Amino acid sequence: MKPVYLQVQATRNMWRETWWNMAGGVKSEYDRIKSTDVFEFWKLFDLWHAGVEKERDYYKQKTQQDGRK
Repeated sequence: MKPVYLQVQATRNMWRETWWNMAGGVKSEYDRIKSTDVFEFWKLFDLWHAGVEKERDYYKQKTQQDGRK
């Protein structure tokens, strides 16, 4: 098991990466997302995650259709 400080650092890095992806690489949007309270954040996260899933499904479907041609 890793020391606690390394676990905390890994968790912080995970959240920073998540916020950056949610912001689409836009620093001002990243700062806005990072500053939200927990209830507002999870609403944003759910919307972002749904969009990612929708995009993933679209590309998966498109890839399957392209493979059939």
